[in-house]
Amino acid sequence: MQAAILALIIFPGVRQSFGQSQYVRTTNLLAVADANMMSGNPDANLGNQIFVTTGVDSSGTNRGLFRFDLSRIPTNATVTNVTLKLVAFSTPPSGILFGLSLLLTNWDEYWASWNSRYYLTSWTAPGGQAGTDFYSFPSALATAGSTTTLTDNGSNPFFGLVHDVQTWVSHPAQNFGWMLAAADESSTNSLFLICSREFFGIEPVLTVGYTQPFTPPFIQGSMITNGVFQFSFNVEPYHGYVVQRCSDLAGTNWVTVIILDPPPWPTETTFFDPLTISNCFYRVVSR
Repeated sequence: MQAAILALIIFPGVRQSFGQSQYVRTTNLLAVADANMMSGNPDANLGNQIFVTTGVDSSGTNRGLFRFDLSRIPTNATVTNVTLKLVAFSTPPSGILFGLSLLLTNWDEYWASWNSRYYLTSWTAPGGQAGTDFYSFPSALATAGSTTTLTDNGSNPFFGLVHDVQTWVSHPAQNFGWMLAAADESSTNSLFLICSREFFGIEPVLTVGYTQPFTPPFIQGSMITNGVFQFSFNVEPYHGYVVQRCSDLAGTNWVTVIILDPPPWPTETTFFDPLTISNCFYRVVSR
């Protein structure tokens, strides 16, 4: 048999939904910066401590700052769910509600204090001013516990943790993080110490679920070995794939060689086919 003349083409076909419309990817992110703000010690910075102080006690009001690097998430991703897990450093106050508020201005982990957000740069008001330095209504609320989990209820696309993270993914320059504070700062029994990013192993963890636009299959690695032709292509969950061949590229007599069911996660597959004709064309149909 003469050497086969081969052509590989991608044929998008009609994509149909299998189960859910998109595969939800999940990533866990560790805090890249955290700090304390303490009204009782307004110029102190504790950005390198193994705990973050928030809540209120007899010495004053405390607020914590947290920021996460979201660069691992593609900018074209759609965020579907967000959870922030915080581990208590000390015994948590009983029944006290804490809120996580979107920060509207930047700060430095090793300069932030009650009075300042950067070196020689003050907050609009000491401790930050609602509406200018941070959003006046919290994106999430949770009762303090040994493990405190703040999550988004997903009911409002214009507000909440999903909204915040989506904004940061799409517009990284707006990622200033969150401020954690007692929901009611009029009480003096809500002091809460949380393990910081310096407490390795139990630092704050942000879990983000997201989807990406469908990526059509891309053929690569084609070769012939001992009369067997092979090539690889990417496959995605909730999409099936069909590999077809034909002896005439201009013809309509495409023969299905193999049908692939939707995979459980994004991966790559390799197709093998013994060559029996001198001219052969292949295409991958996604659906």
